[in-house]
Amino acid sequence: MMLGLVKYLNVGDFNLDVVPVDYVSNMIIAATSKLGQSPTGSFFLYHCTSTDMCPCNFSIITGAIRSYVRTNASINQAQKPSITVVNDKKTYEALQYMTIDIPMLVMEKYANLPYLGN
Repeated sequence: MMLGLVKYLNVGDFNLDVVPVDYVSNMIIAATSKLGQSPTGSFFLYHCTSTDMCPCNFSIITGAIRSYVRTNASINQAQKPSITVVNDKKTYEALQYMTIDIPMLVMEKYANLPYLGN
């Protein structure tokens, strides 16, 4: 169930070392096979990383996620998903406080009110 509760991400636009999961899983299988066929005491070190030749930055990833969520919305979602990338920590904290912390405090206060009926 997609509730759409995450509204803001506090990130800069930096390059990511992203490797598809099928590449990593194939690498694990190949490394396990190689280790099983090697003599006892052998040591192998494998790296499965991307390169800086075709970097992927955070804005590309968030754009792809945003696009996917908008076009493949769940029928059980509580609200329309929307994520805003915020680059400075103070703005992020202020937005989180206004949209999550204050409503939660209000709900807690409301829940603790004594019953006012007869």
